[in-house]
Amino acid sequence: MKLLKFGQALLIVATTACAGNPGTTDSYRMVLTKQSTLPHEVYESSGIALYRGLLWSFNDSGNDPELFGIDTTSWKIAIRITLTHGTNNDWEDLAQDDRYFYIGDFGNNFGNRRNLCIYRLAKDAIGEVAKQTLSADSLTFRYSDQYNFSEAPYATAFDCEAMYCLGDSLYLVTKDWVSRKGMLYRLPKAPGQYVALPTAGIQLEGLITGADYNPQTRELVVCGSDDFTPFVRCYEQFRIQKNTLAPIHELLLPSLYRVQIEGIVLLENRILLSCEESELPQSIFEVVMQ
Repeated sequence: MKLLKFGQALLIVATTACAGNPGTTDSYRMVLTKQSTLPHEVYESSGIALYRGLLWSFNDSGNDPELFGIDTTSWKIAIRITLTHGTNNDWEDLAQDDRYFYIGDFGNNFGNRRNLCIYRLAKDAIGEVAKQTLSADSLTFRYSDQYNFSEAPYATAFDCEAMYCLGDSLYLVTKDWVSRKGMLYRLPKAPGQYVALPTAGIQLEGLITGADYNPQTRELVVCGSDDFTPFVRCYEQFRIQKNTLAPIHELLLPSLYRVQIEGIVLLENRILLSCEESELPQSIFEVVMQ
């Protein structure tokens, strides 16, 4: 994978907490840098992934069904893919495995959607030309415990902006506007119509807007916000079967107050974050933990 180049440090801070040992604190150094402003075509970047030396992203609700491959040196769009028969109702997160990209069209701020969908795009179909039109499979689903589809703006338990791959499954982390917690739901990765089932009663604190998982280290990272302050939370040795969440490191980002952090990628000893245009232009950040 091509190494990414990063810019000037914005913040150095020592922070953190271990949920597994209440009352104790592990301090370490966190360096946050802004790498670049994203191209204006991706002003509502809502999910990110690294593949084939490019940073991949898309815009969220109401935009065209397009996936962008962005060169991480020039920060210009290298590849622009339009999905045939695809609709961007509210694209929110991007996950991947060795063979496919998974595009989550499951944003549901009002809680009344009945067309929740995940598009599956084969990576081997992606060529080198700048503009491409490709077809994608789809998975449609509903939540097993949602019975009321009345409109409830920003007061629903069934919004979702976060997804990751593990084995033969996709895991969704919901965004519950009332409890301010996220439930974990599981779906098969194959095309079809499904009922998303809650997993082991696991709840993650905060309004979660992105997720990524490393199956080798069993690290789950999520991004989101509490009272408009963005955070990154790292769950180590995360095992769904054990229904445990410890220990956790929490990285608060007060310098990005009211910035909408939407995408997250977990790399070795560092994390990439993306934000859509809000208090800052659409941007990519890096968090290095030392």
